[in-house]
Amino acid sequence: MKFFYFILILCSVQLSVGQVGIGTTTPNSAAALDINAEISTGVYGGLKLPTVTLVQRAAITTPIPDGMMIYLSDGSLRCLQIYSQLTGWDDVYCMNQPPVAANVVISSENLVGETLSTTYDETNSSFQTDNENDTPGLPLYQWYTNTTNSGAGTPIAGATNSTYTITAADVGNYIYLEITPTTTTGASPGIEAISSYSSQIEYAPTIVEFDPQLSTISEGAVPDDINLVFEYPNTSTTAVDVTISSDDYSRLQETGPVTITIPANQTSPYTTTVFNVQDNLLLDGTANLTFTITNVTGGLGTNSIGTDDTDLWDVYDDDGVPVLLGIQDFETTPALPTLNYTDNATGSLQTGVGTAPNTPTYIDSRSYGVNNDYADIDFGSVDASGFSSVTATFRLASFSLSSTGNGADGGDYIDVYVSTDGGSTYSYELEILGNSNRRYDFSATGSYSLNYDGDNISTSVVTPNGSSGYSTVTITGIPNSANLVFSIVMYNDNNNELWVIDNVELYGNP
Repeated sequence: MKFFYFILILCSVQLSVGQVGIGTTTPNSAAALDINAEISTGVYGGLKLPTVTLVQRAAITTPIPDGMMIYLSDGSLRCLQIYSQLTGWDDVYCMNQPPVAANVVISSENLVGETLSTTYDETNSSFQTDNENDTPGLPLYQWYTNTTNSGAGTPIAGATNSTYTITAADVGNYIYLEITPTTTTGASPGIEAISSYSSQIEYAPTIVEFDPQLSTISEGAVPDDINLVFEYPNTSTTAVDVTISSDDYSRLQETGPVTITIPANQTSPYTTTVFNVQDNLLLDGTANLTFTITNVTGGLGTNSIGTDDTDLWDVYDDDGVPVLLGIQDFETTPALPTLNYTDNATGSLQTGVGTAPNTPTYIDSRSYGVNNDYADIDFGSVDASGFSSVTATFRLASFSLSSTGNGADGGDYIDVYVSTDGGSTYSYELEILGNSNRRYDFSATGSYSLNYDGDNISTSVVTPNGSSGYSTVTITGIPNSANLVFSIVMYNDNNNELWVIDNVELYGNP
């Protein structure tokens, strides 16, 4: 019986001059072992090497011959290995699983012109995993568009960055992002992940509002334009019509609401003439006009009016009465219309009482001054373009502190400058000097007036003393300007000396 089985084995394995053929009777002449993959008709198989774990591999009987092959399967490690008596077990090939992307999320933008982005971070395991911990490479991005928010979309040509700027072609559609992970080693690229769909893409809404100017103009202004400024967060690719009304047309050439057109692709802000003033030839004071945006049409998105839908303008009566453009009285609640100021040096608010005169150093409750110090104060700018000229006036006083014998001496001065270009250049108009400790309070009756000449050469005067001191200073004939700045410089050189100014006023002349 044993002999019979031996014969069967010989029949299944072809021996020919040391060659072995399995499943074939004609092994290749160059092969010591030739295996035919066809197990039976139409059924195929492969070569299975001995499969061992790391522990089992260590238990292989030694000495291990050169060229022994195994398939190592241990945890996630899958390697075809061959043994070398020089180097030990060498990897012929190790199986490598590709990286996997997850948690792809895109931002919430859905308006034309906005940019979609993603928080995906390939270095964070919350977004990309790799069983072999291969080094992450740069992800592959592809943005898709679809007419619905389900199912597979169509790749957007060229949209292969981590961000995508929405275009008009996307309006009505939905967008999502596909990210394919990569690694710099091992199997790559990996298994992609996609985000949820965006909201339906829409044109940006057309929201129009004022940039309130809160400006002033005279009835007889030349030019007579009332220029309003419109703001809108989104630029429209089509023209937008805006209707504006006034609560009073008696000082305007127009008799009813006006519609202006913001041109297509016009960036914000947009300034244009809406109304024109007219002189009604009546002595009827200042008109406080309220302009209101009442309607917005055009634009591709939803039209609406913004929060700042009104702009307030004062139309001054030019029939013989100067108009107060601004006043600075240095009080906690400043008088209106307030003349803003900036001290470019180190003056300070004054609330005390002088030693000589022993009276308040202010008119109401506060003034501004210098004590052994220097101040450089700019008032404005003020838009006086609607007037023929401007008059500036301020109150001035000089006190002795901590003694009765001090005051403004020859080294102490008040300088007056005027700028008609917003403070870029100045004309030095007036210098008021002290002498022999001049001192007086705001009840002094002296005054000094000078007509502006703009030659940047100052007129120098010395203030009288006592009740004749120059407590009122006036500059007339200042040119009308849309950016008028009035500047006062004060200096004294002793701790017992104090210059103070109060009630700085600018008037527009018809």
